[in-house]
Amino acid sequence: MDAPRSRALVAILAMIVVVVVVAFVMEFAGPRPSVAFAASPPPSRATVARAPWICSIPERRPSASERPDGDLDVVFAVVRTDVTLGAPLLERAATLGVSICLDPGLSWAFSVLDPTNLRIRVAADLDLGSRALFLVHELRHLDTLARGYCPSVTMPLGDVDRLLLASEADAQAVAALYAWRAREAGWPEAWTSLEANPLYADIAAAFARALRDAGDELAATRAAFAQWYANDARVKPYHLVALQHQLHAQRVLGAPDAVEPIEAGWFDGFCTLPDGTDYEGVPPTDP
Repeated sequence: MDAPRSRALVAILAMIVVVVVVAFVMEFAGPRPSVAFAASPPPSRATVARAPWICSIPERRPSASERPDGDLDVVFAVVRTDVTLGAPLLERAATLGVSICLDPGLSWAFSVLDPTNLRIRVAADLDLGSRALFLVHELRHLDTLARGYCPSVTMPLGDVDRLLLASEADAQAVAALYAWRAREAGWPEAWTSLEANPLYADIAAAFARALRDAGDELAATRAAFAQWYANDARVKPYHLVALQHQLHAQRVLGAPDAVEPIEAGWFDGFCTLPDGTDYEGVPPTDP
């Protein structure tokens, strides 16, 4: 990628973070939005007193004798148990130098990806199952961006809207896949957290139903992806976020001379997992 384009993408992603903050501030004055590149906030969370963040960059090659000795080490350890999903997602973060933080002051979201500062923040007051679930959610967002699925100032608003929604649907579907695999391996906490979450319980149900009917993890993940769109509380706020994103982008970078709609097939491979398999989720053309 050439330097000007790289700088433009960084600027655009920075504006996404601004939109995230603006949107969540709006939630306290009116309807709650959930926002791109951040897991949706819980329905009710007490404000946590400010305290130092606990941050770490996951080791790229932990030793076979690794013994978790801290809160983040425990989270990393349970995510790494899925060697074809959680482990390579953590590896991607390590390669990019992304720090992962437990944030005691994060009361307005479960987790947030801040791509401009190479940081993932997970609310420190979550239990271990929820920490792992939402860390995988944000790691998948990071993976999506690293694979080149980034919004652009030249994209039509409809394409930005479609990308932001698809990114959220995919991140939660992949988190559901991770949680199910962990449950099958004898650690049910992440799956229990998903089932108990009022914003995502229907996604857990859709995954389990499709797995029962088809007997196929990829089909179940595809069902979870589609189910994300079924709840207006998840979908509608993103239309506003997409609009705010483009307005901010154009204010900072200037309006493009011409818009460039994404080409047919642009989303091919969007739902490819780290092991190279594609669960073939299809983003709606008019979500």
